[in-house]
Amino acid sequence: MALKDLIYEAEDRAQIVPVPTPEWPAVNGKLFIRQMSGQDRHDWEISAYDAQGQLKRDSLQARMVVATVVDETGGKVFDGEADVEKLSTKSIVPIQRLFDVAMKLNAVSQSDIEEIVKNSLAIRSASGA
Repeated sequence: MALKDLIYEAEDRAQIVPVPTPEWPAVNGKLFIRQMSGQDRHDWEISAYDAQGQLKRDSLQARMVVATVVDETGGKVFDGEADVEKLSTKSIVPIQRLFDVAMKLNAVSQSDIEEIVKNSLAIRSASGA
């Protein structure tokens, strides 16, 4: 079997990590963070910008939570822009906790976030905004 086939067959996204959310008692102990695929990561990064290339700073954390929160079976809990908007209105405390675990599990560093911000500023500058 070719090495690439061994890579493709590896169960490398099976890990899900429980995250307590006591602020939301009805779901406390029922939310998990999953590892993203390369495509998921790309989609999350792209979703951070609006059509003019402006960073959607107010929802960066909610976007990561929507992209990575699953239930105990690995099924996605959230599924789109409406969930980003609604989640953005909730307490930052559980959102930050979920975001922090998602960042760590998905190897997203502070420098990655800074790069997203820098790219947004470069796009704005190039467009004359």
